[in-house]
Amino acid sequence: MAAEAEKKIQKFNMSKLMLDNRKLLSLTGVERIVGASENKVVLVVAGDGITILGDGLHVTKLDVEEGVLELEGMVSEIKYSGNTGKTGLLKRIFK
Repeated sequence: MAAEAEKKIQKFNMSKLMLDNRKLLSLTGVERIVGASENKVVLVVAGDGITILGDGLHVTKLDVEEGVLELEGMVSEIKYSGNTGKTGLLKRIFK
């Protein structure tokens, strides 16, 4: 049960994303990678979800202790998800 509580604690409260020519991506505040393939990387950053889409994506560096991720490949899309979506709005309305 203590392990479950630790997973829910947000490790980082800030993040920084740098993208160089859509080919090199550097990201801080990374808490964990949910999944990765050549076309999609899904991760949790500073408590929010981020999905990175592209071609030939390859994680070149991952340090979850420091919260750093570096990625190579052609990045075509970056999607953020979290408490700002429709679900958050519905929860506030029906509170």
